[in-house]
Amino acid sequence: MVWSGSHVFRKKIPAKTLFWSERDEHGVERVNRLDRTARERLLWKDPMRARFYSNLLANFLVPMGAAGLALSAGIRGGGGPMADVLAVNEAMVYAGMMSQATKLLIRRQRPFARYASSGLADPSAGIEHHIPDELTAAPDGPAARPSKDALRNQADDDDFSFFSGHTSTTAAFAFAVSQIATRRRVRTPLVFLLGIASGLTGYLRIASDRHYMSDVLVGAMVGAVVGTYAPRVLHPVPKEDRWGYGFLTDLGLLAS
Repeated sequence: MVWSGSHVFRKKIPAKTLFWSERDEHGVERVNRLDRTARERLLWKDPMRARFYSNLLANFLVPMGAAGLALSAGIRGGGGPMADVLAVNEAMVYAGMMSQATKLLIRRQRPFARYASSGLADPSAGIEHHIPDELTAAPDGPAARPSKDALRNQADDDDFSFFSGHTSTTAAFAFAVSQIATRRRVRTPLVFLLGIASGLTGYLRIASDRHYMSDVLVGAMVGAVVGTYAPRVLHPVPKEDRWGYGFLTDLGLLAS
């Protein structure tokens, strides 16, 4: 309910810039070197295809894999399988809510919207961006700068770049499953595959021009922290069961 209700406030606040970025004389955000370089090297010629794959991973494959692994660990480890599934999904929800709240506060413009509205999309790369008519049509001709009203009336999702919700939720799934596998003393390479899927999701969010590198890195860190500590805090286990293989599993996920 909170997640859905937050969408009402999307268009009420204009886009902002992050503290490490600046704006040029036209009020357009200057992209820092890390984000600019990563975009130039990782952006696909067909961003919509990368977006489809990232949605497939974040909305279907990773959640289904996480739920299946948590259920299997609960059954094989002699615990409560449904409780384990609940713990994994709680981590995802908390990571997603943190991402959504930060997006509402920061209102950073997504890469595709930033470069399209400033007329800086790279045509030589074969990338096409849809630029709303009100951003190009102006009394002084198509070269005129877009008005504040025109920028404000773009699709409300255009200003939700920081930080990546897809990356944070998939990372939360992966690390939460690691915790569940730890407490049930179940060792499976599928946990590592879930971590790789989370990293691939972050890469695809950059390739689809939906997020900058910094958005993905912060999302991954938030998801890792939430996924690691949400099961421990909300569903604590005896001290003797907290360490051991789980610590090694977390390191493996970080390495992937």
